[in-house]
Amino acid sequence: MNNDERTKSGLKGDLEELKVAWNHFEFCEPEYIDRAIDDLRNAEEALSGTLRRARHEKLEASISKT
Repeated sequence: MNNDERTKSGLKGDLEELKVAWNHFEFCEPEYIDRAIDDLRNAEEALSGTLRRARHEKLEASISKT
């Protein structure tokens, strides 16, 4: 699996986790809202990290080609 495939796989997984966390947040019982917020925040941070790594890898690849 090359870097592009790994990045795409990571993004798909992170997006799915975000979807699940958002659904949990929208439909959870009031006593679980704090946990739902934590799950949503964690999913957003994971996606952000994956996007940041993908941008960094793309930048490194373009620099190494020159």
